Amino acid sequence: MYSKFFGFDAKPFNLTPDPKFLYLGKAHKESYAQLFYSLNENAGFVVLIGEVGTGKTTICRSFLKQLPQDCNLAYIFNPAQDEIELLKSLNKELGIEYEFGTKKELQDVLYNYLLEQEKAGKKVLVLIDEAQNLSPVVLEQIRLLSNLETETKKLIQIILVGQPELDDMLNGRSLRQLRQRVSVWCRLAPLNYDEMVEYINHRIRMAGGASADIFGERVLREIFRFSHGTPRLINLVCDRALLAGYASGERKLSVSTIKKCVEDVAGTTPKRENLWAGYRFAVPAATMAVAAVLYAAFLPVSQGKPVAYGTKAQKQTAPRPAAPLPVAASPSQSIETFFDKGSRMAAVNGLFARWGIQDAAGSEDEPLTIQEIAKKRKMDCFVGNIDKTLLGKLNYPAILVLNDEKGRTGFMPVTGIWGNGFETGPAGPAVGLDLALKYWGGETYVFWNDFFDVHASLQRSDVGNPVRQLQLAMEKLGYLERGNDVDGIFGPKTERAVTRFQQENKLVPDGVAGDSTIMLIFSVLPEYKTPHLL
Repeated sequence: MYSKFFGFDAKPFNLTPDPKFLYLGKAHKESYAQLFYSLNENAGFVVLIGEVGTGKTTICRSFLKQLPQDCNLAYIFNPAQDEIELLKSLNKELGIEYEFGTKKELQDVLYNYLLEQEKAGKKVLVLIDEAQNLSPVVLEQIRLLSNLETETKKLIQIILVGQPELDDMLNGRSLRQLRQRVSVWCRLAPLNYDEMVEYINHRIRMAGGASADIFGERVLREIFRFSHGTPRLINLVCDRALLAGYASGERKLSVSTIKKCVEDVAGTTPKRENLWAGYRFAVPAATMAVAAVLYAAFLPVSQGKPVAYGTKAQKQTAPRPAAPLPVAASPSQSIETFFDKGSRMAAVNGLFARWGIQDAAGSEDEPLTIQEIAKKRKMDCFVGNIDKTLLGKLNYPAILVLNDEKGRTGFMPVTGIWGNGFETGPAGPAVGLDLALKYWGGETYVFWNDFFDVHASLQRSDVGNPVRQLQLAMEKLGYLERGNDVDGIFGPKTERAVTRFQQENKLVPDGVAGDSTIMLIFSVLPEYKTPHLL
């Protein structure tokens, strides 16, 4: 319908997986490469895990299209079967005429087929999609199939593709033997903002159009704010937006059009809400009770002499009571301040002050980037696109990057948050939430200290003191058993603990302790002394 209007040869955002439109983000590239590696190296068992809509099926279809001629495939996409039905399906997919008989007879005929293929120099690959729907009994049957081997190689390679529930199932004690057989783990995460932009550009190019003529910067940020980088959600809202643009005659989509499409796709119209709606750090109840007491004891105040942060905490004076934030009488004047020439360095110095570092950034002519300035002061700098909920959840002072209709860029320090707006420093104006959101598209800088001293993500198979520190933190927060799971090895238990921590705090549940995960740990545990927004 809208393809001719926008000059497309095909619809760029179809929900049906199409390898023609395949775009590989970092995690997708790694998974794609691992699939081919496992095939070439006869790796045996491979597991591909990804949340709903992250592109598992698209990657699998593209992978299967590129299988070599010497590889025979059994593709099972309806795994809700019992043991006998699964064996029958495998035989049928592989072209084995013997589809009836007992379980042993079906296994025997499959084994003979595999031996014949091995003698002919051919490989046999079984790919099971939606594998989280397999029963434990059937998963055990699949493990037994992997026992079919010669003295030197596996006769069959098996790829299980599923949602995170599959990972949970494989962590069960009854399936520990199967988990130990898995030689390659592939994990898909949502796209980051830059990857999402390139994903949209790629799909429009493949459809014969030009993305820059349709999706502007602010529109793209709205799409990311809604989708959090999940390809299926990106496709949904982009397809709806193109249809809306066609209906209204908009060749370059407006922010208001995107917002309306987001509401339609989400199924609800967002309500006006307090800044802290949805902000709660999720931990087990008993841990929260203890943390609340400790949090009150260690929360620093922003009045008076700045406190030097970055060491173990000492008890501070009680936090000030909550009160409505007085918003500046002239909203236009209050926001205009942050578009001045000196706003970047003023914002940087505002953050440094909350860390007890005075006048650290130098002049506005400083050639260094904000990240480089932070590094010069031995601070880490998180740069990303976040929303107000994550900003409040992380609870760190931050710099919000503002953009106005004149094409100007401004920098607003956020040193405190109250019910209806932001504090911007001792001498800065108070800025109401609605006004800030008008100019802030999500781009944010946050200074922080890496108390683990790792300066990188922690993930499966990592070892050492940073992993031990992470495990101790997970133990204190109730995600690991006290005294039993702190060994300095990032294994399945630690990965599950990190994933549950992320799920309960609305972070990307990839089981990798990246910047936002580690920052949130430091923010909530009082022994890590960090300034807070409230």
